[in-house]
Amino acid sequence: MTKFSVADKKRYLVSLLHECPDVVRLKEILAWVIISGLWPDDFVVGRVVAFCATSDSGDLPYARFIFDQWGQPTAFGYNVLIRGYSNSDAPIQSLQLFRDMLDDQIYADKYVFPFVLRACTRANAFSLGRVVHSLLVKCGFEDDVYVQTTLLHVYASSGCFESSKRVFDEMPHRSTVTWNAIISCLLKQKREQESLGLFREMVSEGMEVNEDTLVSVSSCCASLGVLAWGKCVHGFAVRKRLQFARWVELGTSLIDMYVKCGNLESGVRLFEQTEMRDVSTWTAMIGGFAMHGHGNRAVSLFHRMVQEGTSPDSVTFTSVLTACSHSGLAQEGLRIFNNMNRVYGIAAKMEHYGCMVDLLGRAGLLAGAQQLIQSMPFEPNAVIWGSLMNACMINGELQRGEEIAKRVLELGLASSDGAAQYVAMSNVFAMERRWNAVSNVRDIMIGSGMKKAKGYSSIEMNGRVHQFLLGDETHPRMTEIYNLLRNITEETRFCG
Repeated sequence: MTKFSVADKKRYLVSLLHECPDVVRLKEILAWVIISGLWPDDFVVGRVVAFCATSDSGDLPYARFIFDQWGQPTAFGYNVLIRGYSNSDAPIQSLQLFRDMLDDQIYADKYVFPFVLRACTRANAFSLGRVVHSLLVKCGFEDDVYVQTTLLHVYASSGCFESSKRVFDEMPHRSTVTWNAIISCLLKQKREQESLGLFREMVSEGMEVNEDTLVSVSSCCASLGVLAWGKCVHGFAVRKRLQFARWVELGTSLIDMYVKCGNLESGVRLFEQTEMRDVSTWTAMIGGFAMHGHGNRAVSLFHRMVQEGTSPDSVTFTSVLTACSHSGLAQEGLRIFNNMNRVYGIAAKMEHYGCMVDLLGRAGLLAGAQQLIQSMPFEPNAVIWGSLMNACMINGELQRGEEIAKRVLELGLASSDGAAQYVAMSNVFAMERRWNAVSNVRDIMIGSGMKKAKGYSSIEMNGRVHQFLLGDETHPRMTEIYNLLRNITEETRFCG
């Protein structure tokens, strides 16, 4: 009979764990491990903990149970359990384990820091993230690309973008993932122009561009409405398409870019050319039709989506109901709204009720809109009441609008949603010529420090995006712009 060595048994254990389908089978493997005399070898215990903590077939609580029975856990054991908890619903456990690891005087290597930093982000323990940053510098890992990229995400998630940018600027080596991270962070901060500038810099430095890069950049183009940049991104994607595995996500992002940049038909062509579509792809196109006022096309595409076997989600219904609202398709909107739960099993959320209130209000069905609000399974927010107030103004039902405005003030709802609802209330009172009420609303806004968000216009010229605010004097060519505007105004007057 062949006698297997301990090394052979360990290799066999690794193969068994690799093929293990669930914890039930794992317990059978553990029985064999004990009978074979391999327990409690550190290598064996570590591999079992790793399987339970990080495998899709594992069981994190069971991993912790085995870990707690371990007399002297190794660095590998700590690392895999910290990794497991960093991806779980209890990321704070990762931080506690990391502290225990340091208390046991076990060396923290570069592989554990990214998971600890991720746990800081997911547990909203951003102050601890700074402590971990100091520790990894002390350990000499401030130049590691993977560690620094994760640190960049921690600062961005905590809203400390300048710290995130400083980490990026000080990195001696950057990967594509690092560039993608900083571009994505800029996008989340609504700093789209800087994102495009970094993308230009990334390409000029010869960095490899992947799907994540182009998805973020196309989102920047959509936000800024810069079609020329968006077409460049599309061209880049077409040239690299054979190397991209996730064309669905990128294609969806490009469709969204075209429709938001005003080129609806290019978005339609790309949609029809896309062979693989998921619910996001269909929703992006439906939303595009809604944005451009093509309600019938949006509804038709919604029904086609269902017929071709793609189930709509909550966002899809928001898009198609918005399309119905903007196009006056009240009956079709009501039919789709009523079928949400009954046919598709999706419970209506606040945004769906908001769409329906807007739809009914635009159609002049104010009593129906108010009745719908009263039937909501949760308390309506200020946006929904504001939508009804605006509908009352449009339809001339000022008394109803005034009653709603008083109710919103009494409930204190508008304070949680900014100045928009106060402005709507002020307009209602102004149409009623109740100037004292208008003054009271304005005083509340001033006393609360509220300001109406400023709108801006933007234009793309020669690859650069120029933004303009009312009274803005920061543009470097401000004098030329205002002189030209003055000349145009005078010429217009002269021509009558």
